[in-house]
Amino acid sequence: MKKLLTAFTVFVISIAAFSGCVTTRSIGGGEGVQQDSISVKLLSEKEVKDAYGWSLQNNPYLALGGMLLPKAYDFLVFKIEVNMVSETQIELIGAGAKNEKGVVKAPYYSMEEFKEVTMRSVEDQANSGSYSTRENKVTWYYMPSGTVTLEPGKHSYTFVLVGKHPLPDSLTAHIQFSVDGQEKDFDLPIPDAK
Repeated sequence: MKKLLTAFTVFVISIAAFSGCVTTRSIGGGEGVQQDSISVKLLSEKEVKDAYGWSLQNNPYLALGGMLLPKAYDFLVFKIEVNMVSETQIELIGAGAKNEKGVVKAPYYSMEEFKEVTMRSVEDQANSGSYSTRENKVTWYYMPSGTVTLEPGKHSYTFVLVGKHPLPDSLTAHIQFSVDGQEKDFDLPIPDAK
């Protein structure tokens, strides 16, 4: 029993060490960061499932909807990747998916706002492993609110725009970051629902 408990503890610590990290740093001769870069990408449903799990019970980035209850929300899941040579301060200062008239149809949700929406679907299982797994995947990977100081190296975060289902066609996501006090804007077209 003691060996089993020790093996389980080592396994849990290993998983936490590898899956809880959102920061990696390149060390070594000439393999470090060569120049600063920042990119934002809308993840497909398959990419969201591959990254965070295929089960609705374990993946907080999948909007709940099924045969009995209609889908209430659509999630637009984005990944930001930052690659910096020196210490950098970054902040997500605004985001939203707008229609052709400039009306926001899917606003940005902070980590706490998103947790409130996505955890509602499993709140009756608050003491279960699924609940903890979902909550941890938001805590570990979601872009924090306010200014974040990043060490040199590669970093990635997830953030979500949430809209009422079904989202209309012809949306464009406008995303603004402050990087060391300078504004960086991204405009990404949102593919129409099939």
